[in-house]
Amino acid sequence: RKNKTLFLTRVPISTPCANLTASFMKGFFEQAPDVDLIAHRGGNGQWPGETVYAFTRALASGADVIEMDVWGTADDPPVLVLMHSSDISKVTEGSGKVSSLRLKDLQNLNAAYRWSPDGGRTFPFADTEPVLRVARLEDVLKEFKDQRMNIEIKWPWRRSVKPLWELIDHYKMHEKVLVASFSTGALRRFRKLSGG
Repeated sequence: RKNKTLFLTRVPISTPCANLTASFMKGFFEQAPDVDLIAHRGGNGQWPGETVYAFTRALASGADVIEMDVWGTADDPPVLVLMHSSDISKVTEGSGKVSSLRLKDLQNLNAAYRWSPDGGRTFPFADTEPVLRVARLEDVLKEFKDQRMNIEIKWPWRRSVKPLWELIDHYKMHEKVLVASFSTGALRRFRKLSGG
């Protein structure tokens, strides 16, 4: 059923898209088995997505790669946080857009408040302790430093690209992270900053 499974994806290095960046992504793909089990949002249908809890559970269940979405906060410089939608009311008890809020506004929110395993009948993480907080990308990179990741840059991307590159470079995750975006501009800017 939709959103109830982890996605299986085969990514052969010989695909035309992969050939464009084969020399840069060689390390990422060399670590891959024949089929990568990618936990989309950490397995959002199974657990509250984009949370450290979800990533931990997905990896314990055999996922090879954890996938996440990043947004830049309104802080200066922006702090990268994990969330699928720009509208925080879709998952938390708060309201507003991620890019218009500061980290301090997001830190006390429950990132699993509106998550439901049964189509909205129950919300098992709404009132539990400890609360699953909105995750900073930096914390995820620290906690899962040996794990391969697919990180998607969300819109507006201009505030996210440079901090993303700086975090990947700082934590030496060059061969562990595959950067994705629906924005060609974001990917071009990322390639320029990262030297490829």
